[in-house]
Amino acid sequence: MAVYNVLESAVRSALDDFFAAGYDGCTCDQCKSDIMAITLNQLRPQYSATQTGEAFIKAKLMSDQLKIDILHEMANAIEIVQKNQHHRNN
Repeated sequence: MAVYNVLESAVRSALDDFFAAGYDGCTCDQCKSDIMAITLNQLRPQYSATQTGEAFIKAKLMSDQLKIDILHEMANAIEIVQKNQHHRNN
């Protein structure tokens, strides 16, 4: 198992759920990647190199406060990306 930030999958899942719930902004790959990057840069990384470590971190992801933190930072990131979309300039 390689070392990776377990929050990546949590943020990706939260973003997918948000888009599926009727988000009316751009959902192109570039905007989605920008939102993910901004969100993850605002959260404390949760790295794991083992399945045991991953399970421990995922258990922490069940806390309401961490879920709120992810959603708060994701909402801020969405606002930033909506105002500064890169895909229109490419």
